[in-house]
Amino acid sequence: MSSLEFLDTGFDFGLKPDIILLGDLHFGKYFVEGKCVALSFAFDRDPRHAGAIPTNLFFVFQNEIPATKFFESLLLWIEHSDNDAEAVELTFFEDKDGGYTVGISQEKERFMKRMIPYYLVDRVSPMMMLLTQYKKVDVLGRNYLHFKNNYKNSKQISIGYGILASNGTIRYNKKSFSKRNFQFSQDSAINFNHKNQDYEVTQPPRGQKLPKDSLEEIQQRRTKELKSLLPFAWHRLQNDWLKEVRDILKQNHGSELVTQGILNLLVFERIKNNPIWAEKFKQPRNRHAHLLLEYLTTTHESFDSYFPDDAFFDRERIVAQMKLDKNELDEYLNEKQS
Repeated sequence: MSSLEFLDTGFDFGLKPDIILLGDLHFGKYFVEGKCVALSFAFDRDPRHAGAIPTNLFFVFQNEIPATKFFESLLLWIEHSDNDAEAVELTFFEDKDGGYTVGISQEKERFMKRMIPYYLVDRVSPMMMLLTQYKKVDVLGRNYLHFKNNYKNSKQISIGYGILASNGTIRYNKKSFSKRNFQFSQDSAINFNHKNQDYEVTQPPRGQKLPKDSLEEIQQRRTKELKSLLPFAWHRLQNDWLKEVRDILKQNHGSELVTQGILNLLVFERIKNNPIWAEKFKQPRNRHAHLLLEYLTTTHESFDSYFPDDAFFDRERIVAQMKLDKNELDEYLNEKQS
């Protein structure tokens, strides 16, 4: 038996734990160190002729080693997204001064898909920290405009990079990937600060918060999750398991919260009797919600699942657990209102 205890751990099955997804923060450093000096567009024929179709877009760098690391970062995003090149997002912001700025970033939906296991997608509230690297070009050149107006006529655009030699020639690397989707914006959300030589990103108004679930939505999800994640225990409760103590508690507490308190105690005992999971839970309490969700979604109930003696579920123990569970809900609701 593990010495692990859950004396201060509450868990509400209706809440979605917050998780922070940290994106690739290194590719921007490589981009800066590589000293990107230009973007180069290529077409299947002279773009001055009608019907020219864009075929390539190249980033042109001065320093080869960091430039290669930058491009390998993009290739890694694609590889980890089932070789979907749209994992790399390229957005062109047309600036008020007549030039444009290209933003390079990880595409959000594909990033989340590769970071969150499928069985947790609807059970967590993700917060992303993604870097966007910007490159400013001073002029809306003919090739850029032709690319913008005609890229949809191409089946795909090959994205690559080249190294600018001292004699002015460009040596193009063989590494590349092909994508079809590009974003263009004439209402730029960014401004280039010439004085500081950096970018100022327009921020949303202060006080703007992401919407959170209502109490009704939490209650509905709680019932659904209790049924789906602990089906055997739930079924036993519907067939008068622990009926005496539950009837007493239901006089002053909601039936659903009583059920949740009992099932949380059951889950904790199962974890304590599993050496592998007990070791995982020897972490600070603020990690327990994420670990409980992982446990519940990867360890499935069966007829052989552990149940302690009925005497374990006494009134005092259940009430104490319900208070801890309610604290989790209250903190969430208070945070929503603040």
